[in-house]
Amino acid sequence: MVNYPYETNFIGKLPAWPVLESCKRAAGADITGKLIDSFDYSNITRLAAMFNLTYNYEGGTCFDMNAGGSGGLDDSGWTVQTCSQFPMPQGDDPAQSCFTWNNWYEAGHTQDC
Repeated sequence: MVNYPYETNFIGKLPAWPVLESCKRAAGADITGKLIDSFDYSNITRLAAMFNLTYNYEGGTCFDMNAGGSGGLDDSGWTVQTCSQFPMPQGDDPAQSCFTWNNWYEAGHTQDC
């Protein structure tokens, strides 16, 4: 969603091409000595390096998972899109498709929107 070729700060501070940057961080993570009590922490260490890009890009000392977003977006944009731009009825007839009108609760969708 924010994989732009330039640094951004509207969801949170991110570098240019953050997906590529997070992959570089995972590949360059120090995984030496990560076998503890027969459990290999290598992949968790790599994920932490990627996670650090999103939640700690400016180099703070810890992750604050309860902090609100620092940018101008929140989840209300999805509601606007769901209700006005592309409402997709989802029924329950997998023989046809998950996007069917069968058993779609239109009144509930209308009420929520």
